[in-house]
Amino acid sequence: MEDERRERRSSSGITLLIGLIIGLAVGYIVGIKGYIHAENESETSQEIVSETVTNATESADDASSTEKESVSVVAKTTKRKATSKSAISQEEGKRAASTDSRQTRERNTASSTSTKSGRIQQTTAPAAPAVTAQTTDTGTDENAVTLSSYSHDWVKPNAQVSMKNNTDRDIVSVTGRMIYYDMSGNMLDYQDFTERIHIDAGMTKRFSLRGYNYAENYAYYKSQVVPGEEYKKYKVKFQLKSYKMAPKSEKESMNVAQTPNTSTNEKGVSMTAYSHDWVKPNAQVSLKNNTNRDIVSITGRMIYYDMQGKMLDYQDFTKRIEIEAGMTKRFDLRGYNYEENYAYYKSEIVPGEEYKKYKVKFQLKSFTYK
Repeated sequence: MEDERRERRSSSGITLLIGLIIGLAVGYIVGIKGYIHAENESETSQEIVSETVTNATESADDASSTEKESVSVVAKTTKRKATSKSAISQEEGKRAASTDSRQTRERNTASSTSTKSGRIQQTTAPAAPAVTAQTTDTGTDENAVTLSSYSHDWVKPNAQVSMKNNTDRDIVSVTGRMIYYDMSGNMLDYQDFTERIHIDAGMTKRFSLRGYNYAENYAYYKSQVVPGEEYKKYKVKFQLKSYKMAPKSEKESMNVAQTPNTSTNEKGVSMTAYSHDWVKPNAQVSLKNNTNRDIVSITGRMIYYDMQGKMLDYQDFTKRIEIEAGMTKRFDLRGYNYEENYAYYKSEIVPGEEYKKYKVKFQLKSFTYK
């Protein structure tokens, strides 16, 4: 019995040992398989990672290559632009240098010219006062300007003075002296004056000047006054001191500008009638258009004379007036010396009225067609 129990115990131990060995073997085998599987997965992952890394590297290389190419292109473009700018800058520099050089030469030349001019001016300056307007714009020839007419009524303070320009240039100012005498030739007084007045060459111009002793009822002895009126008579003498002539350029600027519609034909327009009563300031003038075109403007001159034919004054005018071809048109124009009761000698006035007579002549300067 004891032996059977021993034999059973021995068999049971062997069986347990075999089971344990088998279990260990199975566990080992399972472990080995798991390890192999893990190794395979690791290798697969490494391959995937390696491939990914490779692909990424290749992409990076491609990107780097592309970037390098782009950078290279940009660099070339920038270099080309820089080269172009450099060339332009050099060209502009050359031009600027050339311009500066030219301007420097011009400044030097101008400076040299100015210096020379200054030296010339310094050299000639002292002599300049000797060559003054005496020989160009100012004259003292006593025969250059003469008294043509003098009139002074005792009822008015101012006398009417007419002076003639005997030169071949226009005069713009006259400086002189009026000396007054009684009827016995005794000097009474004198008056110095400077009158800014424009007198064309060879013409006579009238202006007002203070008469002698108006407060004491003095009148020029040749003046026409109302018979029976009490007044004192005096005589007068004119002395020329100097006169100023207009620059030649001023005379040239007064010439009529020639245009297709402007004419200076003196026969193009003529005066057909003139009337001026001493009680009215304006005269009535009628001009005829002798052309075959309508006229819209006339520039002319009225010259006034006394009854002996001595020139008294002249009046330049420009009248905007439309006159059809071959027709005559009337207009108003200031008459001569209305203040001194002058009237055109052909005018019809009331018989017995005291007035001074004058004659008139029309000169055409230019006219403008429509």
